[in-house]
Amino acid sequence: MLGLNLLPPVEKRNLAIIWRTRVVMLISGGVVAVVAIGVLLLLPTYFFIGLQTAETVRAAELERQSQAQSGIEAEITRIRAANRLAEIVEQYQAGRRPVFGLFETVIRKAGGVRIENLEFKGKERQFVLRGFAPTRQDLLAFVAALEADEAIAEVSSPVANLIREVAISFSLTITLN
Repeated sequence: MLGLNLLPPVEKRNLAIIWRTRVVMLISGGVVAVVAIGVLLLLPTYFFIGLQTAETVRAAELERQSQAQSGIEAEITRIRAANRLAEIVEQYQAGRRPVFGLFETVIRKAGGVRIENLEFKGKERQFVLRGFAPTRQDLLAFVAALEADEAIAEVSSPVANLIREVAISFSLTITLN
């Protein structure tokens, strides 16, 4: 069939405008429907997330206030300080040898020598030993025994210790390794 269109050109334009208007109305109606459904479904979610955030902030503030009132923060600070002190002591103890064993070694090696005073100087890692030796040979044997110990770096004996032959009051400075 022949497609005869007997409408005048003005009517044809009006008809095209009406069709375009209907298509735009259909598309805009779809967009409005999608937005309306999205708003109806998502608006409660946004509302409840806002409430949840506010409640979380309030709960965190209450927790902080309760910790401050109960003194937990002060206890936590005190525990942290004690832990730091314990770590420092542990590091210090790991790097040094026990001194008690060294004192026991000195006393065992004394033989005939009598130890009267033992003064420990921790910062210099030295101790001063004062005592009495019946003879010079006893003092020299004691000094040699101390120098042979691997924990002792040096034994310093003043010359005045060796002047007398018997009944010697002596003083030794012992430096530790």
